[in-house]
Amino acid sequence: MAENVLEDFRFSLMEQVLPVGIAIVDRARKKGLEGVLDVFTSSDKPFEELQIEGDSAAQSLRDQLDKIKPGLGNPVIPVDIIVNKNDDLDLESEDLELLMNTLNNIDYRLTLLNQYIDDKSNQEKIL
Repeated sequence: MAENVLEDFRFSLMEQVLPVGIAIVDRARKKGLEGVLDVFTSSDKPFEELQIEGDSAAQSLRDQLDKIKPGLGNPVIPVDIIVNKNDDLDLESEDLELLMNTLNNIDYRLTLLNQYIDDKSNQEKIL
C-alpha cells in the first residue's frame, strides 16, 4: 500500500509539478523575475498555463530518464491481463475449409518457388 502511495506521488511530481517547475525556471532564465510574476498576474489559471509551457521540455527530460533506467521518467503502469481458456475459435466448417485450402495453396506455391530456385542455381553451376 505504501509503495503505491509513493509511486502515485512520484507520478504526480513527474506529470504535474515537473512541467510547471521547468516553465518557471525557463521564464526566469529568459525574462527574470518579471517574466515569472507576469504569468501569475495576467492569467486566470497560471499553473495550467505553466504546465502547458513546460510540458514538452518535461517530456524530453522524462524520456532521457527512461534511457538511464526504464520506468524512471515515465512510470510503468501495471496492466492486468485476463485470458479465458474456454474461448474456442468460433470458425464455421466452411471458414475452416477455406482457410485450410488457402494455406495449402500457399504451401504448394512455396514448394514450386523453391524448386525453381534450386533448378536455376543448378543451371548456373553447369554454365
